[in-house]
Amino acid sequence: MPVFAQDPSVLPIKPAFKVGDVFTVLTEKHRSTTRNGITGPAPTIQWESVVEVLELIDRGYVIAWTRGEARLEPPQQLPPSLAVIMDIWNNARFELIVSPEGIIVDIRNYKELSEKLEQTIIHTQNLMASSNTDTAATRQAIEVVKQMLADRSTGVPMLIKDIAGMYGFYGRELELNGQTQYDIELPNPFGGSPIPANETWEFIGWSDDQKTAKFSMTQEIDKERFEDSLELMLKKFTPGEITQKQQMIKAAQSTKIKTTGQLAYESETGRITTVYIRREISAGNSGRTETWKWTLIE
Repeated sequence: MPVFAQDPSVLPIKPAFKVGDVFTVLTEKHRSTTRNGITGPAPTIQWESVVEVLELIDRGYVIAWTRGEARLEPPQQLPPSLAVIMDIWNNARFELIVSPEGIIVDIRNYKELSEKLEQTIIHTQNLMASSNTDTAATRQAIEVVKQMLADRSTGVPMLIKDIAGMYGFYGRELELNGQTQYDIELPNPFGGSPIPANETWEFIGWSDDQKTAKFSMTQEIDKERFEDSLELMLKKFTPGEITQKQQMIKAAQSTKIKTTGQLAYESETGRITTVYIRREISAGNSGRTETWKWTLIE
């Protein structure tokens, strides 16, 4: 998801939750892509997620995030191959640690989630076989993934990254308490930016009722951090495909990201009720525009 990295000095928000709080959050995502100056249309994807506060921890919370069924607006049929994958992952439950250090994926239900990923891999493998697009290299890559899943020490970090990418979270690795964790891109009320970019923030101002904050942020991809974020994915590539790394890094070096947004906040309850993000990503004469909206449903 597009990053909402609150800078406490810019947006002085003090979130307040208690154990047992349950929220339903509506997520709406729209993306339009421009290639060589031509912009193509795209539908809006919507889904509801149930968020439950499980624990209060030092300087943060543990929450459960369960994503519901995705739908398209205007209504239309998903491509059959995508519909199968979405069906596998509907109602998957993640536990997240929300803290000033970041939003960390905590895989406690590893068996359930790894089985879902294996189903996804098998489905992809069958699609490639039926369309005659599988190669020795892709079959080898799939076997590597299966081997990594079989070993929890390699399976957990891979699972976290694959799931995060599938759901549009994305993020970065960071060291916490001597362990490698994965910080994902969700609106973090404490702040912290997981995207591998250098940022310039500007607070535009509060609304008259002091409940809506407007902000803008310009991001430029950080080459070193971007390379780090590719490392695990590159383990799935065969030596002949490593050139993809250089191509991705070259593209990243010319990429600029402009993010603007609004945040509706109830100061009396400490609840963030709406987050709206517009992100423009450009590289030369191509790029894409994404808009995201999270709405707290009572």
